[in-house]
Amino acid sequence: MLPIRPVVASQFEKSWAKVAGHGAWWSAAERHAMVAELRHASACGICRVRAEALSPNSVEGEHEHLGFLPDAVVDVIHRMRTDSGRLTRAWFDSIVPRQISPEAYVEIVGVVGTVMVMDTWATAMQMTLKKLPPAETGEPTREASLPVTDAGAWVPILDIGPHDRGPNPNIFRSLALAPSARELFLSTFSQHYMLQEMRLELARPQIELIASRVSALNQCFY
Repeated sequence: MLPIRPVVASQFEKSWAKVAGHGAWWSAAERHAMVAELRHASACGICRVRAEALSPNSVEGEHEHLGFLPDAVVDVIHRMRTDSGRLTRAWFDSIVPRQISPEAYVEIVGVVGTVMVMDTWATAMQMTLKKLPPAETGEPTREASLPVTDAGAWVPILDIGPHDRGPNPNIFRSLALAPSARELFLSTFSQHYMLQEMRLELARPQIELIASRVSALNQCFY
């Protein structure tokens, strides 16, 4: 077993507790189902065929899913898991807001993205994947979004002033429609990006260059 920084283990426990609870637009039971569907997606036959096709839209068929979530939600989860680099605006427009509201879509992205971070980390550390506690009963919170603006992205993003020079990259701004999902993802993701707390021989631009090159070689969408 490789050593694990205590702050990472502590934050991940908090993140799993939040994943297991109610969201703004999805209940705890539905969020549990999202985690299960995400882990099941890699075994989906149609996803494998689409991933190998020149265009995913050239392959027709239904996902092999667990049967707990609406088809549109299953499609979002499976495509995020297996072929995120080829998501298109046309695909997005066929789902949002026709089948899923922008707020509900952003929450799915936040939850699924968070679990992908933690599951990938667990796999790399040769650990078993986390089992969620039983789902709570109750309803979603229906929280209000942060102030947003239409900046040409697929969804409205966090509105910042023209002179704001704070840490607001677009990946953070894009989750503003679901603040709790935004906080969930950022608090989890940041544990792997706290370069200021580590003694490094490389400068930050050098680190970013290496990370970008590795992402490109791995065909990472981001």
